[in-house]
Amino acid sequence: MMSSVENRQAQRAPILSLTVLDASSLDDRKVSMSSRVLVVARRAETNSTHPNVVSVPTQRLPSALYSAILDSADPLGGEAERSYFRGGVVENGKINGHHPVVFAVEALLARKLGLADDLEHDRCRFRAALRTEVGGVALYDNLGPQNVYEPVSMLNVVVEVQSQSSPLQLETSSYSMVAWTTVQAFLEGVERKDPAHISQKLDPLEFCVHGVCLQAAQASLEHLLDRQPFPELPVDPDPLMTAPRPQSR
Repeated sequence: MMSSVENRQAQRAPILSLTVLDASSLDDRKVSMSSRVLVVARRAETNSTHPNVVSVPTQRLPSALYSAILDSADPLGGEAERSYFRGGVVENGKINGHHPVVFAVEALLARKLGLADDLEHDRCRFRAALRTEVGGVALYDNLGPQNVYEPVSMLNVVVEVQSQSSPLQLETSSYSMVAWTTVQAFLEGVERKDPAHISQKLDPLEFCVHGVCLQAAQASLEHLLDRQPFPELPVDPDPLMTAPRPQSR
């Protein structure tokens, strides 16, 4: 028989989102408000369910791959529909695509951000680890006369892009805009639901801010900034490395 957690996940669409950080903007390998995080806008022509929605790179997953990523890091605990993780750091320059996190991140970067050539020629290096799982409901309000709601389970993997031979494309088949912004602008813009606050390239008359993917990225960033509801944990000197295990209470 399935556990309550497995049963809940089976009833929800499994999805992966990425919080992509520019490693050169980290402060002694720690995330700060001035660190750079990647933000995208979904292209209307290729995304009928969320046209012109501000997002982070996102992709649906097979349930087996979702479970494998979930098992790749150590659970820290959480609250309600939000869980946190530590450990499980991988580097695509050292571990190949047999690892579920490396496979999933490379697949998303190749398909959604046009990095297939850089990955194939070993010109895009990154470190990555699962940091958050968020449960929620995706709203599709443009598919017909009535709103459509889809329960989703969203994994958020934090990705530090360490090296890249060429700048990211400004737009791809999936995204009409790809840009870096500061963590502070991202968090404040998500909280205010203000696309222009996230990036000046985002016109509030054209783009909107909502979705479980943004909530998941927000949760990961706030956790890395030590704003998570685990004050007993020491500040991690490396945002992706394992922190000492807290004492049992």
